[in-house]
Amino acid sequence: DNLVVTGDIDLEGSIDVNGTANLDAVDIDGAVNMAADLTSTANIIIDADDKALVLGADQDASIFSDGAGKVKIARGSTTTIGGTEGKIFFEVRDSGDTDIQAYGGEGGAANLYLYADQGDDNADAWKIEADTSAGFGISSYGSGAWIQQFKIDNNSGAGADVYVKGGEGGEASLRLYADEGDDNADKWLIQSDTSGNYSIQSYSTGSWVDHFKLDANSRISLSNNDSGTSNTV
Repeated sequence: DNLVVTGDIDLEGSIDVNGTANLDAVDIDGAVNMAADLTSTANIIIDADDKALVLGADQDASIFSDGAGKVKIARGSTTTIGGTEGKIFFEVRDSGDTDIQAYGGEGGAANLYLYADQGDDNADAWKIEADTSAGFGISSYGSGAWIQQFKIDNNSGAGADVYVKGGEGGEASLRLYADEGDDNADKWLIQSDTSGNYSIQSYSTGSWVDHFKLDANSRISLSNNDSGTSNTV
């Protein structure tokens, strides 16, 4: 038989339900301990800006909203800003920009890993890094180890240096394409090769040709495509 109660029930002990409890609304002031899965066909709402969804047996990470448009993933169960833990912030505004912010833990870098084609080959893997020495870098894993190939260093605010690094045995190049690069004459190449030469090349002839070259002995070579001549100073 069913038990029908039209008023309140105040229990100081436990309720042991072996079957199914069908409840239209539940208001729980204390903790809920569950030994099985929680399945919901509706939204699960955390209706507070300082409360988090905490994950992991050791409370490894927490997901929460700060009430100002940021969804935050933080190390540990804390919902406060600062401390030594790494964090990821997703900021979605009603209008304007959407930001993703990654914070390394105290003394650690912030990295973003990108894997093309499911990352099944070394050449598919790239890493974007902000390190603790005020540098920003892009590294590839093509050789089976992370090799930094591009870096910007702000020298602690004293100025900015840009580095382009070739892999072991390879050149370092910077390609400049004007007008969307739809004509050969639009394409220029600045290159440092493994012989110690620095060159500026053009693709106007349909292949890369040196127009300016400086070698390790400070000799300068100038080439003229029209005359086919080359002068070395």
